[in-house]
Amino acid sequence: MKDMIKQIVEADAEAKAFDEENQKSKEALAKEIDAQAKVIYDSYMSKADETIERQSAYIDKDIRHQWQDTRQKHKSVLIKLKSDFEANADKWSDEIAKRTIG
Repeated sequence: MKDMIKQIVEADAEAKAFDEENQKSKEALAKEIDAQAKVIYDSYMSKADETIERQSAYIDKDIRHQWQDTRQKHKSVLIKLKSDFEANADKWSDEIAKRTIG
């Protein structure tokens, strides 16, 4: 009977040791998973930051180009309007005076 109780106690001790080992293994795996998740997250964020930086530079360049085009178009329109004014100012003034006076 003592042998049977001894075997039960030993089996219980082995089961507890096995359970503790499994718990430690579980905790170690959880830490490893957390570390790998952080590495993956950091890598993803680094790539995202690089993509944003590249796109930002591209967009800035495109906006500057569009601004220069718009500015050039406005200069062209202004030059045309000034030319039209210089060519037609007297005629327009006479026409306005005629219509006003009757």
